[in-house]
Amino acid sequence: MRSFLIILSLALAFPVQAAIYRCETPAGASFQESPCAEGASTEIRVKDYRIGTRALPKLDLGLDKVPRHRPRSYMQKARKQNDRACFSKRQQLETLQWKLRHGYKASAGEQMRQRRRQIEDYMRTFCR
Repeated sequence: MRSFLIILSLALAFPVQAAIYRCETPAGASFQESPCAEGASTEIRVKDYRIGTRALPKLDLGLDKVPRHRPRSYMQKARKQNDRACFSKRQQLETLQWKLRHGYKASAGEQMRQRRRQIEDYMRTFCR
């Protein structure tokens, strides 16, 4: 019984290939599922490349993509440099605040608070 179910499931898994016939008529060529009445039909074999129920993906040639190394304008370069600088300043500020929260010597406290004010002023002026 078990082998019968396996064979039955395998038989149902393969798609049924329907034949397509090309018939020459006075009006031109026509395509149909059954052979022509006169017997002058040509069977056309169509390969089914589907796997399961999904069709093959489209071939992507990359013709619609933007070139990878597009020249940048002066403003784009400046904006990128500014973003890097702001990121660096945010990291410096986080490190400084961590040091201020976790304890420090009395002599270093005023220097760290002054450095924090400088970084915050810079970020207010140049960073978004």
